Amino acid sequence: MHFNNKLTATLLIGAACATASAQISVPDGIVELCDSLSDGAGLTYSDHAANGNLYVFPDGTNGDLLTSIKYLGDATPPVITTYDPSIFSGGVTGSTAFAGNTLVFGKWNSRNAPDFDTVSLQLYTLDSSTGDLTESQSIHVPTNADRSPFVRPALSAEPGQFAISGGYVAGASSFTSTVYIYREDSSGWTLDGSFEGIADKTIKALAIEGDTLIMGFSNETVHMYVRDSALGWVYDQNIPIASNDVLQSWNFGQTMEISGNLIAISDPRAVTDDTQLGENANSGAVFIYDYTNGVVTHSTTLIEHDGSSNASESSFGNSLDFSADGSSLAVCAQNFDVFSNEYWQSGVVFQYDTSDFSAYDEMYYDGDYELNSVGSFALSAQFSGSNLTVWARNFTGGNCSNHTPAFLIYENAVGIQPCNAADLASPNGVLNFFDVSAFLALFNASDPAADFNNDGVINFFDISSFLQIYNSGCP
Repeated sequence: MHFNNKLTATLLIGAACATASAQISVPDGIVELCDSLSDGAGLTYSDHAANGNLYVFPDGTNGDLLTSIKYLGDATPPVITTYDPSIFSGGVTGSTAFAGNTLVFGKWNSRNAPDFDTVSLQLYTLDSSTGDLTESQSIHVPTNADRSPFVRPALSAEPGQFAISGGYVAGASSFTSTVYIYREDSSGWTLDGSFEGIADKTIKALAIEGDTLIMGFSNETVHMYVRDSALGWVYDQNIPIASNDVLQSWNFGQTMEISGNLIAISDPRAVTDDTQLGENANSGAVFIYDYTNGVVTHSTTLIEHDGSSNASESSFGNSLDFSADGSSLAVCAQNFDVFSNEYWQSGVVFQYDTSDFSAYDEMYYDGDYELNSVGSFALSAQFSGSNLTVWARNFTGGNCSNHTPAFLIYENAVGIQPCNAADLASPNGVLNFFDVSAFLALFNASDPAADFNNDGVINFFDISSFLQIYNSGCP
């Protein structure tokens, strides 16, 4: 099943506010930021990072910069900040991801940059009370003179650890790609493991969770590594494509995500049997696997729905993200033809219920699209608490100028509930300064909801009880 509901959109464009009609699905509510953003904000294949109501992306105009958006709610214009890390010089752009309250920025070096043979990482610490980022640690990944630079580093992170692809060891006629894993301890972020990948193949994507790491390579192989307490990170098994579900694979392992026992691996160029159009279309597929007791089993294959044409190739699965509780999977299809070609390659985000992958929700915006507004929606999607955020590369809609980069925030995403008693404010599923502010408002109003120790009195002991629950964090 899917839903297409008529809703009202709130637009925030610079200092201007307006309303417009949007054809989107649940979740309801949308915020758009477009003309106030950098022209390079919608760089192709660049996922943004999200934590609470703070969203960060590499600046496509100048690869040394990061831009963050702090969304403060409908009544307050979002705060947009640009960061310029001092360790980088030259280059195009990089990759970003949050490892808990640490933002990782992995630099995509240029061969023309003075430090082209150095793999550089800049880490930022997120202040959860203010939503501000502060440079905390610079890391130069072990390298040597015959190592070539990043080609858009693959990056995957979770609280306490991250994995990033490095350059490759160059030889006379071959090379070997590399991966580095970092873990956080009392001394900061330190190298936990590093190894070389498949000879003569580059790494397209990484996904890490707990003691499991999967890598997608340019020869369409996906390998799983596990962390052994004695041996460190070691090769475990190959994850094969479910080849019977597609007519031909082209890019298996382009994007990947892990959530609990679920693994999602995309092939945005897979050739599928499009019975609706009566033709074969390389519109893409996402393969879902179950990982239980050390065994990986293919469970289902998702394909693009409802009206794609043969022209919408390299689309379905260009970006993936599981919600924090694993109940939803967002799949981008940036070249999707909305309404059976009425809006050619305008883009859709599919949101699947992971308990029943036959149930999905189409998220698209059709307000004022121009025809041929290629890739205007669904460049990437990220969950953050109860919000689902979407990057649009060439957005034309609402009061945005034609073909501008846009950042869209959908509120109240399906399936996200408060994680504990201190999770008082949206977005649910994450504890941040909005929850602290909500508690203080209740406390100052002597609201019974602030009675956290349940003694019938609003006093200091309630503050102590709130802080104890808040500091325990979300599971």
